[in-house]
Amino acid sequence: MKSQQLKLNLLKAVTMAIALIATFITINLAAQPALSIRPAPPAAQASGTEPFWDVTVTPKGIVYNTPEGKPVTFPYTPPIQAQGRPEDVAFVYRLQKGRQQGILTFQKNTCNNGMSDISSTTTQPYCT
Repeated sequence: MKSQQLKLNLLKAVTMAIALIATFITINLAAQPALSIRPAPPAAQASGTEPFWDVTVTPKGIVYNTPEGKPVTFPYTPPIQAQGRPEDVAFVYRLQKGRQQGILTFQKNTCNNGMSDISSTTTQPYCT
């Protein structure tokens, strides 16, 4: 019983984390009226700190992972683009698996890992 409750709480925490990340990231894209399907990059990866997390996007799936729990794999969907924005500004993925859903955005920007305060636009031109 405790194991099931622990799994449910973990699932809720992962869903909440994805929703919070997606909300924080996509504020600038929300004002755009229409979206269109666009060619996908071959693969994308991102990670964050405090709390630690990572996400990997490949044609096989979109995997969200934290050290605290089991990875959550969402079916791959092609990225969409906000109309009126250049194609290389952002890659936006809709995540849907059962009741879990969210939006993952890779946005062209200066990246900072949050712990070392090292910023980069050359090695990692997209941030999440």
